[in-house]
Amino acid sequence: MPAVESLAFFAIGIVAIGLLSRALRLRYLQWQFSNQHRAAIAGILVVFVSILIISLLAIMLGSASAIGNDPENKSPEKYTFGNVLGQAVVLLIAIMPILIAMRTRKEPLASAGITRQNLPGATVLGLVLVVAQLLYLAATTGFRAGSTLGHFWAFLQYSVVGFAEEFMFRGYLQTRLCAGLGKSWGWLLTSVLMAFSHFAHRMSFEHLDTMAALTSCVSLIPVSLLLGFLYLRSGNIMAPGIYHTFANWIETL
Repeated sequence: MPAVESLAFFAIGIVAIGLLSRALRLRYLQWQFSNQHRAAIAGILVVFVSILIISLLAIMLGSASAIGNDPENKSPEKYTFGNVLGQAVVLLIAIMPILIAMRTRKEPLASAGITRQNLPGATVLGLVLVVAQLLYLAATTGFRAGSTLGHFWAFLQYSVVGFAEEFMFRGYLQTRLCAGLGKSWGWLLTSVLMAFSHFAHRMSFEHLDTMAALTSCVSLIPVSLLLGFLYLRSGNIMAPGIYHTFANWIETL
């Protein structure tokens, strides 16, 4: 998406999320930690470990990836059960430090956005945004959703990716940075970190050079901010998880 379109989409999305969340009466409850600054520091350190794990695995597995061998080829035939299983294993390994840290610090899953709070409304919010963008694409580009087995496996793979990354960055990290630094700074910092966490993937799987990989990461900041705002307005990873899944999956259609 061109830079101007990306920024316009971000601005419209922020307004739409604000209005929808208010209509659905969603309320973000600031999580209270025993030591908010320590929780924020711990959150950054643990997520950096997870990013390092993902980056190392991306470098190790990139050359063997069926999808990564041709960065322009996102055809549904490239997606299989094996891709889904492999992605799930990689992400489970990556989020393990977060799960260990939460257990050690006796932090419940609710403090990482996995909660019944606002669940129905967050689900509706995520789905409404997906439907709205589908209608926009259908009207402007003649877009039609695919229905092959490959599309199904692609959807499962990006569901795993979307919800795992939203748990890691929005549910876990953003919650703690918002508690320690304030909502605005927590939202901004998390969004930038999340965007640049894709650097190793861009180089190893998509075979971009350093400058192109950095540019690609910068281009992710608007949508990362949008996902972070979804979480701020819902307090539940369901809303950003649904939209994140769709944003990735649409590239295969």
